[in-house]
Amino acid sequence: MKARLGALGLLLGAVGGCYPEPAALLKAPPAMAGLPVAVVDDLKLAPIYEGEATAEKCAGLIAARNHKVVERIRSKLLEAGYRVVTQPASKDALVLEVSGTALCRPVGSMMLRVELTLALKADGRLLAQSSGEAEDDFAIQNRYYEDYGRLLNSVTTSLGLAEYAAAKASDAGGAKPDGAQGLAAMPAAAPPVAAPPGAAVAPTAFAPRSGATQPAAFALVIGIEKYRDAAPATGARADAERFAEIARKTLGIPEDNLRSALEERATKGDIEKQLAWLKLNVPAGGRVYLFFSGHGAPNPSAGTPFLFPYDGDPKYVDSTALPLDGVLKALEATKAREAIAFVDSCFSGAGGRSVLPKGTRPLVKVKDAAPGARVALFSAASGSEISGPTRDGDRGLFSKLVADGLGSGQADANADGKVTLQELVDWVKPRVASEARRDGREQTPSLAAGSGASAGLVVASGLGGK
Repeated sequence: MKARLGALGLLLGAVGGCYPEPAALLKAPPAMAGLPVAVVDDLKLAPIYEGEATAEKCAGLIAARNHKVVERIRSKLLEAGYRVVTQPASKDALVLEVSGTALCRPVGSMMLRVELTLALKADGRLLAQSSGEAEDDFAIQNRYYEDYGRLLNSVTTSLGLAEYAAAKASDAGGAKPDGAQGLAAMPAAAPPVAAPPGAAVAPTAFAPRSGATQPAAFALVIGIEKYRDAAPATGARADAERFAEIARKTLGIPEDNLRSALEERATKGDIEKQLAWLKLNVPAGGRVYLFFSGHGAPNPSAGTPFLFPYDGDPKYVDSTALPLDGVLKALEATKAREAIAFVDSCFSGAGGRSVLPKGTRPLVKVKDAAPGARVALFSAASGSEISGPTRDGDRGLFSKLVADGLGSGQADANADGKVTLQELVDWVKPRVASEARRDGREQTPSLAAGSGASAGLVVASGLGGK
């Protein structure tokens, strides 16, 4: 009997999936050490029953796990160097909301697999979010599996938290937040001043402007910095996290209409599923925003441009990457009145955010993408050019300037509280070109738009304060 159960455990381990090695917990940097985070003790894992598992058999196990999960998160945050509290000290204090599911399975006795979503918020505003498996009693060869580090690292290393901490430190006169200190309201920001096209791009704290709500608008935001089988695309994750914040605040996209695919959650299959989600959910007359920051790749012989997912293989671009034209056709296949795609990649194979199979000569002649009638494509570079980073290397130059022009409202040339696609192009394009030349390369963003997605369409409206 024991042998049969052991074999069953091995089988369930294989079916449960091969989990990666648990991630090492990252320590809080000095600027964030001691930052108070409220983890409220009200977790109720949503039960899912498999086979002979029932509510009666699983209720006690799940109730106990609710408490254990919260305690594990608190202890991990303390271990990382944060100060954990049970209630937020003020309206804009950090709150980590925890939700998730518990899959109850009959394996000898009842076993659980816990999947969590962590949402870090301040004053009701989402700063960062991560989802994934946290525990599995029967995951791999009858061994218990736990990985809270991966979930927490994704939240604690986010751009949203870094900017929150920087604002708090500034509000406290440069002092490190230590609980009650530095928890006053965020300081008001001065109105943005548009830099001339030839000016260097200097790093600044980012707080996007509020815009009019678009209840029928949807956004898919993709950022891949660390690839499984390719060199990193430096700053791509930060690019995506910043655009997601713009989508929420400046573009007015409801949280339920926004999907982010970052790093290992942006495989080819993941992205295809998210495109299918858009087709299923976008209403007639709605709008779609797509943002992609990461590597591009050409088919070396045909010059067809591809978006490179996390699990893409440079040797097998055709079968492991996503044709850019195919992605644009997926946007056209939704019921949206128009779709706007921002792509910070290049496809020449000459470096920057572009990859090629080993041994292939760079500077492939790349075919231009052909958006459908209702799709507009704003790309970081043209033809054989390289899409490069900002001078400090922290972000993509194109993404950084799109964020400044749109999120800060600097592209609103006539100060009417709206940013049209043409205004954004006119603001971003010369600044990218000028800054790229300072860095010794040519980079010219390009716009390709179908007849139903003219350059005059309004990207964001109702732009007010920060």
